Amino acid sequence: MTEEMQTKTCPYCGEEININAIKCKHCGEFIEEKKEEVSGTKICPFCGEEILASAIKCKHCGEFLDESTKRNVTSGKFARVDVNDKWKKRFKAIDGQVIDGEWWSFNPQFWKTTLKERWDMGCTIYFSDFLSTLAAFFFGTFYYLFKGMWLKFFVYSALILIIAALTGGTGSAFWVICPALAPYDYYRLKVLGKQW
Repeated sequence: MTEEMQTKTCPYCGEEININAIKCKHCGEFIEEKKEEVSGTKICPFCGEEILASAIKCKHCGEFLDESTKRNVTSGKFARVDVNDKWKKRFKAIDGQVIDGEWWSFNPQFWKTTLKERWDMGCTIYFSDFLSTLAAFFFGTFYYLFKGMWLKFFVYSALILIIAALTGGTGSAFWVICPALAPYDYYRLKVLGKQW
């Protein structure tokens, strides 16, 4: 004889979870206390997806909807990501700057920040782990191979060789683009689970 599973609402994303759960299977947050439940839906201001009105964290993009409930980088959206805290800081800065780690697709919230905040984001992305940036600069595409981005290693290496062949060797200048793209590419691999 099976009993019907009792559920409760996650106070962060508003989804139904097991009543005994201490961590939400939908958003990954630890359940601290029961929040007042609100019925209906609302639109996430970050990704534009429909979410429950009681949600304080979007189940689609992982953003906290209220500044007072934001966590530091070691919990929340990046808690499940298997990288050190320096990379989590970089990922958080990338999140504030672009959408899905695509360096050409700026987050609308980014343009609402001050020039100093934008500068700080850039410094965090490239200089919070300066040794990693140096490694990407000196080892170029091999840095991608070391970080587990083997597909991009092959594609970028082939591009460098083709450009070098067409330009008589000057295509190797593409090598220095590796440190510029590497943080975004690594974000896509670790946070989104894809290389492209």
